[in-house]
Amino acid sequence: MLTISLAVPSEDGIDMYVSTQYADMSQCVAATVIGKPMNYINVTVPRIGGGFGGKTFDCGPATGAASLAAYLTGRPVRVATSLSNVMTMSGKRPPILNRYKAGVNSDGKIQAIDMDYYMDAGCNATAAGELFIHWLNMDLGLMIAGS
Repeated sequence: MLTISLAVPSEDGIDMYVSTQYADMSQCVAATVIGKPMNYINVTVPRIGGGFGGKTFDCGPATGAASLAAYLTGRPVRVATSLSNVMTMSGKRPPILNRYKAGVNSDGKIQAIDMDYYMDAGCNATAAGELFIHWLNMDLGLMIAGS
């Protein structure tokens, strides 16, 4: 199994144990599916190992299904998806081109980075837009960290 979502009803909501690198999205999906505020869902992320396949956006269907079933039945529910199913749901990564120039001082310390990102996200709604936002944040983070 590749992604696992375990939803356990508790006294103050639903406790979710999700194999994800994007816990806040899992919380949002679970809360939205059952029509409750986000603080109704408590998310715990166990150690998940490497980030290969389905650990970010693609855990949403399993998380939503587990939370809904647990909410309706009042019993713990575990939903697991295989690598094959995750790859079918997620599709492919968009083609990306990243061009950059870095300027260093005489000690080799980076003084400036100029980056341009190009992504063909296509015309359908995919995770590509989210990925682009993360790259922009990374770019800004590099600028701030280097100040």
